[in-house]
Amino acid sequence: MKFTCNTTELNNALSIAGRALSARPVMKAYESVLLNANDDGLTVTASDGTIRMNVSVYASVDEPGEMALDGKLIGECVRKMNGAETTIETKGNAALIRSGKCKTQMAVQEADNYPAQAKGKGKEVTVSVPGKPLKECIEYVQFAVSNDESRKILTGVLVEIADGKLLTVGLDGFRLAKREVECGYDGEPIRVVLPKAGALELARLLTDDGEAELTLDDISMTANVDNCRLTMATLTGEYIDYKRIIPDSSTTLAKVNAGELKDCCERAQLMAKQGKNNLIRLDFQTDRVALSSSADVGDVYDETDCDLQGDGLRIAFNDKYLMEALKAEGTDEVEIGMRSPVSACTIRNLNDEGTLQLVLPVRMM
Repeated sequence: MKFTCNTTELNNALSIAGRALSARPVMKAYESVLLNANDDGLTVTASDGTIRMNVSVYASVDEPGEMALDGKLIGECVRKMNGAETTIETKGNAALIRSGKCKTQMAVQEADNYPAQAKGKGKEVTVSVPGKPLKECIEYVQFAVSNDESRKILTGVLVEIADGKLLTVGLDGFRLAKREVECGYDGEPIRVVLPKAGALELARLLTDDGEAELTLDDISMTANVDNCRLTMATLTGEYIDYKRIIPDSSTTLAKVNAGELKDCCERAQLMAKQGKNNLIRLDFQTDRVALSSSADVGDVYDETDCDLQGDGLRIAFNDKYLMEALKAEGTDEVEIGMRSPVSACTIRNLNDEGTLQLVLPVRMM
């Protein structure tokens, strides 16, 4: 096997594919990247067993073939090369890497031992989705996805595509984030739960002016974006019926600037972190919302303007959950809907009607 490739392009391919490598691989092969050179060019493959990344790059191939190399080592090696082009060839059980005046040798691992991609048995469905809305929808809900492995289905991002709309949901039992946008798709309805790591990697690949071709079967989804192909095992199980847990009405509505409220929360959080329960208390009044937190070492009081409809209300939240919810809304105006100090509250972005958040409060003693 022997090929020559532009060093910058090879470095980019190794860098992107390398993001699929695991810090704690479950098997030796997942420490490697697979290089496959043929008449179509070079393909760099890496996997952690859950997600698999293939990156194609132009290469002048003198001898077709494939080899597996230590992923981190080859990535660092090529990143430090200063030649315009890099040539890699096999020499017995070693790979010779040449760029400029530098020559490096490293051990070649058995390419035949590299795990093959699992194949689904069900019907394949392929759909093209604009990159920008899919990227924004994944990024908006990702913070609410659960980290609890005992409820595996909730560790993923729910994606639904139907009736010209794209919808994503993340929830962990204490909060929910949902975003829905127009996507122009009028084909067969699609519903899939993507592992969080795979969904975030997909979002990193997407561009505002590009598209993603998604192919789904009964066990996986493959996304083709430019010269990259990302494959991930989808999560199976019954996802929570999120529509049933969203309140259909509120008795108290507060319109407030999310950025200003977040700034107040950041100041209150300094003391909340010193307490036992990490609580931030909010007191919604006619024209303002007052925030407070306390601990043995001191307390904080702050306030910002709000427009209140309905009765005033005192309510408390976990500082992390409240901060992450407000951060997702940026500096937009939001409407916070509440019914009681112990009922879930809704957060709606007044500049984006497709968004919705749900946050459970903490009972105040």
